[in-house]
Amino acid sequence: MSGDETFTEPAYRAPRVSLAGVTVGVLVASVMTLPSGAGGYLTTAGGLLLVGSVVTGRKRGVLLGSGVVFAGIVAAGATGGGVGEIVIAAVATIVAYDAAHLAVDLGGTMRSVGATAQAELTHLGGTTIVAAGAAAVGVTGYELAAGEQPTTTLVALLLAGVVLLWALRVR
Repeated sequence: MSGDETFTEPAYRAPRVSLAGVTVGVLVASVMTLPSGAGGYLTTAGGLLLVGSVVTGRKRGVLLGSGVVFAGIVAAGATGGGVGEIVIAAVATIVAYDAAHLAVDLGGTMRSVGATAQAELTHLGGTTIVAAGAAAVGVTGYELAAGEQPTTTLVALLLAGVVLLWALRVR
């Protein structure tokens, strides 16, 4: 090496904490939906796309991957997946989706994985609390209806929650 070579920082670097949050969320969603068969496979395929999109910094890939994961959860719910498993998968997907957006935004602007760890952890914690709280309210309402509603009703409720989250992200 000669002394006149310069080191250039990459244009994008995925923040480690958010990437870990996305990966854990995708793994949880996949494990919860795999017993349903096709829905689980769809969830896993979307999860791989989601994680890959965070690693490469592609926002459209994040959106597409999240959509495929959610479609897998809907398919798992429609084919008789348990209420608990579907809700846990949905919460994990919401956390993964939000963490993925944060990762792509931070990775493109900050390019420093260490300086953002505390903010990422705080964001992940807040998203998890809000998503789990919303899920608890939804499941409580479902249970209070004495289980007369099919699981597809719960899936529709979760779909409404995701649409709301998307609408809030668009601003």
